[in-house]
Amino acid sequence: MATTGEYYELAMAAHEKTEYANAPNGWSNRQGHAAKPFFGWKIGSGFQAAYFTRSRGATGAAGTEQVVAIAGTQGMAGSDILADIKLAIGVMPRQASSAEKFFQSVIPSGTTPSDVIVVGHSLGGALAQVLGFWHGVRFVTFNAPGMMGQLGGSMLNLFKPQVLARTWKATWKTATGPTERGINLIVKTDVIGNYGPHVGTAVRLSATNSPLFRAHGGQRLENAIRNKMIGGQSLWDLDPFQVL
Repeated sequence: MATTGEYYELAMAAHEKTEYANAPNGWSNRQGHAAKPFFGWKIGSGFQAAYFTRSRGATGAAGTEQVVAIAGTQGMAGSDILADIKLAIGVMPRQASSAEKFFQSVIPSGTTPSDVIVVGHSLGGALAQVLGFWHGVRFVTFNAPGMMGQLGGSMLNLFKPQVLARTWKATWKTATGPTERGINLIVKTDVIGNYGPHVGTAVRLSATNSPLFRAHGGQRLENAIRNKMIGGQSLWDLDPFQVL
């Protein structure tokens, strides 16, 4: 299985401005979706993502690892800012439906849930929580706001019947059977990552010299992951689902 560091690199690779992001070593980029103008309110939802795969053959296991990586907020893209505002007031953003369409386009029906991971940073991690909940697949997020409130609100939103039905169906599955788990890695001083209740497990990370928004991304976030030690090893080099 992939390491926390690989999941982080895949999440960051989804931010590439080309349709097919550069895949980290050992991974293949199978498909991409890029509809994110730097300035723009009317060109699509602004959703951007990439689909990566890697054969498990190198580890002696059968099958293929599949990762859906979702990009977070980028620059001053109006569509991203609008999505962030909706998250702040507890509303499911339009990009959630775009994420659902992309997921269905790359993950074949009947795929074993344990073969799929959804990853994302910030807004991308928020959408990863939603897909993880809707499809019962694992997810890893990085400094993403919690989405439990938005999912709860969508169960009552008659103006978005498809989202309403999808969320109720997932809620029923969660209540009646086992589901895959999600992990949210959050720097303790990051305002955005600590906003709202999360779907899945929230793991807080310590970071030095990282006040408020300064810890949201970049080298400070990466260092916080690398400096988290478990059994004498860095979380960066470990499978988060095995140690957290």
